[in-house]
Amino acid sequence: MTPITAFAILFVAVIFTAMFAGYETGFVSVNPIRLRFLAEEEHQKRAARLLRYHSHPDQMLTMLLIGTNIGTVAATLAISRSPLGELGAMLIVTPLLLLFGEIVPKSVFRMHPNRLSLALLPAVELAYVLLSPLAAPVSWLTRALFRTAGAREQHISPLMATRDDVRVLVDESADHGTIEPEERRMIHSVINLQATQAKEIMVPRIDIQALPDTATRQELVDLLVESGRTRIPIYRESIDEVIGVVSAHEVLLDTTPDNPDITRFIHEVKHVPDSMKVDDLLQELRKTKQHLAIVTDEYGGTDGLVTIEDILEEIFGDIMDEHDREESQIHQVGQNAYVIDARTYLEDASEAVGVAIEDDEVETVGGWVMHVAGRIPLQGEVITHGRFRITVLDAGGNCIAKIRLELLPEPGTGASANK
Repeated sequence: MTPITAFAILFVAVIFTAMFAGYETGFVSVNPIRLRFLAEEEHQKRAARLLRYHSHPDQMLTMLLIGTNIGTVAATLAISRSPLGELGAMLIVTPLLLLFGEIVPKSVFRMHPNRLSLALLPAVELAYVLLSPLAAPVSWLTRALFRTAGAREQHISPLMATRDDVRVLVDESADHGTIEPEERRMIHSVINLQATQAKEIMVPRIDIQALPDTATRQELVDLLVESGRTRIPIYRESIDEVIGVVSAHEVLLDTTPDNPDITRFIHEVKHVPDSMKVDDLLQELRKTKQHLAIVTDEYGGTDGLVTIEDILEEIFGDIMDEHDREESQIHQVGQNAYVIDARTYLEDASEAVGVAIEDDEVETVGGWVMHVAGRIPLQGEVITHGRFRITVLDAGGNCIAKIRLELLPEPGTGASANK
């Protein structure tokens, strides 16, 4: 065999091997949910055919393996019978087939399994018809060996789907009007619960309304009425040692109001790490029939708390109850002066005042003020920080409730510059 003929056969064999080896990877990597959508919603016949092969993959995979081996054998025989001989076959065919017949095509098909598998399906179907006489008995023999060995056959499950698969399906359904935009948002929120951590939705430590276990029943009632909360955490010496939770329903129905001790109302509360996934937390709360959990940091201190309502709001959006007030957390009270609720996120406050308030350690205005002061400032205290003059309007216990934030002139643009 002349070298030209041998290399021509080698070239065709490498392409042949690349198609079968790559298609094998693409075939097992295709997204069955995407295929079903294309077949049923887009009425793509090619997707429907590929889905049928995918639901019974044994003979297709066998045919692809046979095709790969035919290409490998053809390339090896062509070079070994040329003047290059067997040494040439080993030195040339092996690296060529490994690189261009296996590694490259499999990598490409792995990146674009759906598109390439659909595009090459007609060519593969032709090979399927031609090689079926070989593939059918091999498939039958394989199944017989499995049964003899007592092993269960492994099939590609059409029901396996990742979160990204579901997102794609939901987005395409919304784009085609099958579901409403709000339904799409809710479904995405449910999917995201599997990736969202408790610390991302918790009520921050500084906003927790809690009482020590030495508080009286009247103090507890006053806090319940003032806050509108249905449950109040109880701590022993500090907020880092939450020992339980008290239910407003139980306190208000108490038949011994003259007894000031509140320890009789305390129920066990669940403590969870701040890295716990929200969907796992929801399952834990449902299993233990609790309505809130204390979120702890890596040192065991209290980082915040999460309620079932917080989790539901991740899905449905803000849920207003009878105690919520629909009012802005930021009020402009003068030129470059604002009254801001301490629970306001720094991002929202920055947008309102037009100047970036940056602090990587905290998320809320109250946390920022305490971080700047290095402590819990007193009510009426004035703090100057950069371009900000901060006046604490309302503070007590272990948190700040409200501040006045005034923007100071930039250096060089003060009173003298305005004369």
